[in-house]
Amino acid sequence: MKNIKTRKGAIPAFLLASLAFTIFQTAAIKGTITPADAATNVWAITGKDTFSGSILENRFEFDKIKPGTYQIVVEASPPYKNGVKNDVVVKKDLTVDVGEIALEK
Repeated sequence: MKNIKTRKGAIPAFLLASLAFTIFQTAAIKGTITPADAATNVWAITGKDTFSGSILENRFEFDKIKPGTYQIVVEASPPYKNGVKNDVVVKKDLTVDVGEIALEK
């Protein structure tokens, strides 16, 4: 069996580079919700990842997310039903505006 030698800095440098790639994701999703006061939470779901977004007045946004295909779910308070926007494709370094998600009674 051969003895494998690595430089002490090789593995930490690789890990740091991998972490930097993850941290500096600049993709984003934004949109609006009507009626604004009916929304309680907004989620972006892809594969095994779920992200909580911020809601300010009638606008929501997810920033610094990974590229991929997302489902946006707006949780609503009664008498409104939850709103869903499927197949939102996010690409690296771009902001996707999904437009309005109208909550229905």
